[in-house]
Formats: sequence, C-alpha cells, structure tokens
Amino acid sequence: MAPTTPAAWRDLLEHRLHERWKEWQTFDDYYEGDQRVSKWLRTTQAEFQGTVLGQLLRGLTDNYMTLVVDAPAERCRVQGFRFGDDADDQAWDIWQANGLDAQANMVHTESIKLGEAYWMVQPDGDTPLITSEHPSQVIVAHAPGNRRKRLAALKKWRDGEDYYANVYLPGGIFKYRSTEKHLRNQDAAKRWTPTERSANPLGEVPIVPIPNNPSMLRGGRSDLSYGAVSLQDQITKTVVDLLIGSEYHGLPQRVLLGVEPPRDENGKVLSRDQVTKSRLWFFKNENAKAHEFSQADLSALRESIDGYIGDLAAQTRIPIYYFRPAAISNISAEALIGLDAGLVSKSHDKQDPFGEGHEEMMRLAFKTIDPTDPRASATDAETIWKDTESRSMAQLTDAVMKEVSMGLPFEAALEKLGYSPQAIDRIIAMRDTDFLVNEATQPALEPPTA
Repeated sequence: MAPTTPAAWRDLLEHRLHERWKEWQTFDDYYEGDQRVSKWLRTTQAEFQGTVLGQLLRGLTDNYMTLVVDAPAERCRVQGFRFGDDADDQAWDIWQANGLDAQANMVHTESIKLGEAYWMVQPDGDTPLITSEHPSQVIVAHAPGNRRKRLAALKKWRDGEDYYANVYLPGGIFKYRSTEKHLRNQDAAKRWTPTERSANPLGEVPIVPIPNNPSMLRGGRSDLSYGAVSLQDQITKTVVDLLIGSEYHGLPQRVLLGVEPPRDENGKVLSRDQVTKSRLWFFKNENAKAHEFSQADLSALRESIDGYIGDLAAQTRIPIYYFRPAAISNISAEALIGLDAGLVSKSHDKQDPFGEGHEEMMRLAFKTIDPTDPRASATDAETIWKDTESRSMAQLTDAVMKEVSMGLPFEAALEKLGYSPQAIDRIIAMRDTDFLVNEATQPALEPPTA
C-alpha cells in the first residue's frame, strides 16, 4: 500500500535511495577507475611497498568502464523537438535557455553509467527552470503496474553540515531539514524538521526519470552491470600479473657461483641497483662461474588481456577498434560500418526511453507557462536525434541524392544529411533569398520578333 502522508513518503523513498546507492556506487567507482582490484592491491601487496613496482600497483587502473559508458552516450545528441509535423522553435528556445545541451549529455552519461538520471521542471516566470538531477540524490516512486504515472519523488542532499529533503507529491511540495550527522541511526520523526510546505502548481510530480535499459519489472539498468565489471576485474588482475612478471622475470636472470658479494672501494657491499647498472663485471676467484636464465615469455599474459577485452567488446557491443585502434588498419569503409552496427543499434535502443523522458519534461515545461497549451498534454511529441551512424559525407550525400532522385523533398534530404531543424530553417531561408535575388537581377528576355 502506498504511503498516505508526506513524511511516510519521505521515509520510504529515503530508504530506497540508500539501498539503491549501495549497488550503484560500485558502477560510479568503476567509471572513475576506483576498482575493487586496485583497492585489494593497495591493502595486500605490502611486499612491494617502497619500490617502484609498489608505486605502480597502488595507482594501477587499466580502466575500460569509462569507454563502455561514453561510447553510446556520445552518440545520443538531441537536436530538437517535434509536435505534430514540424520542429517546435519554442521548445528549442526552452532547451537552449536552460543550457540543456551540456546537461543532457550529463543525464545520458549518468543514466548509462548508473541506470537512471532525472530532469526536474520548476516554474520560473516566462521560461521554466529545468535542471538535471543525480540518482544519488533523487528517486521517483511509480504507480504499481504503470511506470508512466509518478506518485512521488524525493530529493535529498547535504549542504555543509546540514541535510535537506524535499518530497514532491501531485498535491504539494514538502521540505525538511536535519542537523543530525548520523541520519539513518535515529528515528525519522526526530531527525527531520519540516521547514516549508507549498502547493504544486503543476499538479503532478515535477521530476522525470530518464532510464537506461528499462525492464518490465524494474527501472533502469547500468551498462556496467553483470559481465562488464567482472571482466574489468579480470583485465586489471592480469595486468598486475604482467607487471609483476616483468619485474621479476622479464629480464635474463644471472647466477654467480663462488663469488663474494661485490664491494666498492670502501669495502661496502654494492646495492642491487648499483650492480645492475654495472657495464663490466670481473672476479678475482678463478673458480667463479656465471650462469644465466633466459627471461620468461610474458606474451601469454598479454594475449589473455586482449582476450578479456574482446569478451568485453562483445558483451557491451562496443566496436573492438574503440579498445584497440590498430584493429581497423587497412579496413574498408563498408567493413567499418559493419563493426559499428552493434553500437549503432545499442544507441538507438537507448534513444526510445531517453526520448520519452525528454518529451515528458518538455510537456511539463509548457505546462508551467500555460496549462491550457495543447503541447502540455500532446501525445505526438517527438525527440529529434542526431544520426548515430558514423559515415563519410561522401557516402551519406550519395545515398541521399539517390533518394532525392526518387522524389524525397528537399527539407527531408537536409534532415537525413544530419542538419538540425534550426540549420534547415537557415538553409531554406538562404535558398529562398538567393532565388529572389536571382529573379530580380535576371535580365528580362526580349520577345521574339516576327
């Protein structure tokens, strides 16, 4: 049963927020390169402390998780919004007024990384205020069996020594404050103090989720979940083995028999570094013998790393040349498009749930300006995305020209070429101006004489 009071929603959503972040913080750590294997190295490899190898191991991270997240995120670029048949200039003005080009990139990145991110829409005069919200601070509750209906939302954050929590319900906005340091160890009614209550002018929860890979039984899912993090651990562990192997077995090993430790002119035994740097060795003992063991073949470790990277590329549908640029040497453009197919399809899959969230955000934005605006409840809203495929302009132009020869309208051709709605408007205006100028300056033709 859903809570019936703002305080009950606050406590329920706060608990869900903390429990969810226990899992999602792992993905955030891996994206930043702070991985379990690296933590293990810092605490268990005490025998390497004080050495160059120990310094390398403490900061080791051969991290591919950032690439797994950023590769699809960089292909999800919003170019505008369409209500009905045409791109909506006012919607784009709202988008630009809030600086959402940069914020949308952050929302897409956090959603792909963690599983979900959010837009918050608030009335602010003639132009609504739209902000991106992080899933470590915000959570939304949906109606059972209907994820399109938002019942409540919580935003909780810390500012200095104090904590703040805002509960958003369709019927109002309720704000709380706490000065307690250990929030979860005390009774909720005692640690939270109500500070403000106001009406909700929108009449619905103003926080909109942007889910990644949503499923029927749960919300969004991180691209780093399941196999990706495990493979990253294996890659890092094998790199550690490679570094240790190169330190102890990467160079030929010498064994000296019947020789006293070499000493300097003062009789002090030379350090290992001094002996290693020596260009010429000589022994006074005529029975001294020197033996050498060849270095170990570490190529198997390198091959293992490449194998794990190949598994990671297959599981995440990231083209292998993202991990290994040399993989596309001497490759044709057609083959390159084939390698990109998995990432293109993956990016398209993300645009559907992302676009639904952007469209709902834009409907709320129009609702803050004028609740009677048809766009505030329009069901034909559409997010206009930049093309996700990487193709040369020559290839793209050739394909579009063939479609134009079959009757494709000029404006549609410009859209297929990747121009934004705003750029298309400018191009059409320029073409119309050139047509009028040419018509005005074209000399009149003399009528033919009999």
